[in-house]
Amino acid sequence: SGDRRSAVPFKYVNEDAIDHALTCTLVCMEPLFEPVVTSCCGSYLCKQCATPCDRCPKCRCQPFEFKDCIGARERLLQNQLAVLKVFCMNQESGCSWTGERGNRDAHVTGCSFFACTNQHAGCSWAGKRADVTSHLDNQCAYHACSNASRGCKHRGRRQMQKHLHACDFAVVSCKYRDCDWSGLRKDSVAHEHLCAKTSDFAIVSCINVPCQWSGPRYEHTATHARRCPHLPLEARITVLEELFEERLRAHHNELVQTIDDAILQARWISVHFPTHRAGGGKRPHFRNFDFSTYSLQGANLAGFDLSTSRFPKKLDRVTFSGSRLPGIDLTGTTFEHCSFVNVSANGAIFTECTFEECDFSGATLQKSIFAKASINGTKFVKAQLQHANFDGARIAAVGEFQSISHTYRSGKRCDFTDATLTNASFRHAIFSSGVSLSGSILEDVDFTDADLRYVSFVHIASLRDAILTGARMLGTSFRTCDLLQATVDEEFAHQVAMAQRTLGPYATSRTYTGSGNMISLTGRADQAAAPTSFW
Repeated sequence: SGDRRSAVPFKYVNEDAIDHALTCTLVCMEPLFEPVVTSCCGSYLCKQCATPCDRCPKCRCQPFEFKDCIGARERLLQNQLAVLKVFCMNQESGCSWTGERGNRDAHVTGCSFFACTNQHAGCSWAGKRADVTSHLDNQCAYHACSNASRGCKHRGRRQMQKHLHACDFAVVSCKYRDCDWSGLRKDSVAHEHLCAKTSDFAIVSCINVPCQWSGPRYEHTATHARRCPHLPLEARITVLEELFEERLRAHHNELVQTIDDAILQARWISVHFPTHRAGGGKRPHFRNFDFSTYSLQGANLAGFDLSTSRFPKKLDRVTFSGSRLPGIDLTGTTFEHCSFVNVSANGAIFTECTFEECDFSGATLQKSIFAKASINGTKFVKAQLQHANFDGARIAAVGEFQSISHTYRSGKRCDFTDATLTNASFRHAIFSSGVSLSGSILEDVDFTDADLRYVSFVHIASLRDAILTGARMLGTSFRTCDLLQATVDEEFAHQVAMAQRTLGPYATSRTYTGSGNMISLTGRADQAAAPTSFW
C-alpha cells in the first residue's frame, strides 16, 4: 500500500513488520509522513492528517495545536523513518530498486524506468526522468488535445499549440461584434457566411460602378450610400429629396415643440398665477408659490414678485432679472447660468448654494447670506452687498478647480468691480486667483482668517476699518488702496517678508498701533513713498 496523502507516495518493503510507533495510529494508520507532535498530549501525526482536525484525535482537547518535530526525540523519530525500506516509485514500470526511504529521491532522479504520463491512454514508453519532456514533445503519440471531450481525435504533443489555433472542436465566437453566437470552430464558417448578410460590422462593397469603396455595412448605410460620387442621377435626386424631407421634418418638430411650450406656459401662468394691477396694467406675481414640483429650465421670471416662493434644488438658465426676492430662503440650491441682474433680494439666504456663471450685476443684496457657498465665475458688478455674509465661501474663476490654464483661457472670473461691500463678512472665505475686487468699497469688512492670496485690491479699493486678522495674503496687491485704520496682525508683515518684499519708506511714514498681536494701520497708502512691488 502507498501513502496517498503525499505528492510522491512511498511503497514500503514488508510494511507489516514496521514498528507500530512509527505509524500514524490515530488517523491514517500509515507510516508517518512529515510528522508533527501535538501540544496537548505529545502524540505523533502526519502533518496532512493533523491540519483539518479541530480537536486532538487522542485526548479530544480544544483548541487543537501542533508543532513540527524539531527536538532531540523527534530527530530520532525522523532518523528511524528515513531508514525504512521502500520500493522505487517506478516499480510498476519495471524498476527493481529497493533502498532506504531517505535515499529514494536521489535514486528517482536517475531512474531509467519513468513511465509516460499518457500511460493511461496506451503509451508504453519508460525511461529516465530527464527524458520525459523530450518524449512528450517529440515522440509520444498519445498526448490528447484539450478539446478531446468535444470530439477532437488529435494526438501528439508536437506542434500542439499550432493545432489548438486551428482545432475544429475549439469553442469560438462570431467575428462580428453585434452577434453573440458562439460554437465550435468547424461550424463558425457556415454561421459567419449567414451573419455577413445582416451584420452591421460585415465588410461590404459599393454597388455603384466603378466605385472601389469597401467598409463596414453601418458606415455604408449611414454615409457612403448617400455620398458616393458614382451614385446614379435618379438615386442622387432621391437622396436629396430624403435629406430635404428629414431636415424639414426636424425643423417642423422643433417649431411645433416651441409653440407647444409657449402655449403650455401661457396656460400654466393663467391657471396657477393670480394677477394684480400695477401702474394701470396687469402684472403676475408668484408670492408664496411652490415651484419645487415644476421644471424651470430656461424659464423667464423677470420682473415678478417672488416673495417667499419655493424653488427646486437645481435651477438652470432661469432669468430673475428685476424680480423681488426679499428674505427668500434658497439654502443648498444649485444655480447654473442664472441671471439676477438688478434683482432686489435684501436678506436672502443662499447658504451652501452653488453659483456657476451667474450674474448679480446691479443687484441689491444687503444683509444677504452666502455662507459656505461655492461661487464660480459669477458677476457682482456694482451690486449692493452691505452687511452681506460670505463666511466660509469659496470664490473662484470658472475652471479654477480643474486647471489653472483653463481659468485664464476662459476669462470668466468672479467680478466684484465697483461693488459696495460695507460691513460685509468674509470670515474663513477662500478667494482664488482670477477674482476681481477692483474699485469695490470694502469699508469695515471682516476678512478674519480668509485666504486672500494673489487677490488684487488695486484702483482705489477702500479697506478702511477692515479686519484682516489671520488672513493669508501672500502675493496680494494693495497698490493705491485705502487702508485707513485697517486691523491686521503680525503675520501680515511676515507674509510680506516671505514674498521678499520690504516696508521701505512706508515704515517711516506709517505707524502700527494696538496691543498684543493686533496692529492698526493708520494713513493712506498712496500718500507715502511706499514701494510699488508691495503696494
